[in-house]
Amino acid sequence: MRLQFSLRVISISAAILWNSSISQAEPVPVETIRQLTDDNIRQSIALYRELLSLPNDANYPDDISEMLDWMEESFEARGFASQRIPTDGSDLLLAERHVSDAAKTVLVYLQSDGQPVDPSAWHQEDPYTPVLKARNEDGVFERVPWDLLDRRFDPEWRVFARSASDSKGPMTQFLIAIQLLDE
Repeated sequence: MRLQFSLRVISISAAILWNSSISQAEPVPVETIRQLTDDNIRQSIALYRELLSLPNDANYPDDISEMLDWMEESFEARGFASQRIPTDGSDLLLAERHVSDAAKTVLVYLQSDGQPVDPSAWHQEDPYTPVLKARNEDGVFERVPWDLLDRRFDPEWRVFARSASDSKGPMTQFLIAIQLLDE
């Protein structure tokens, strides 16, 4: 199985959340959102790539524990207090961020563990090593070097890795969105 995730979605989603979360301010102009996206695309992809590199097969508690360590650090760096909640399986992570005298509460659920993976079914060395790919003239995705991002960005490129779209993509989007809100 190959999961792909559009690179631009990470920053765009962060910008949209940033725009929609400002309850008392004027709407943010579309050009400002585009600039915010462009200014943060490489940082967003770097964080995404880092998270994708962490194995998250729920059958391996040590891997889940290591990923929880990464999540705790990432949420705490963005002003969240976190605590692990023990279960019969792997621990859960509750991350809370209180806003002084906020009248409303927002609950966001993010999944981090994944289904078992068969590495032999992947067209790359390791499903937990993110690979950047572009379509060739025949429409087939082929690997391209990550350092291309230093020179240009193509929104048609895709990142292939386990849990790229079904759990780690939304988590990265959320973390970047909170960071941009704070900035």
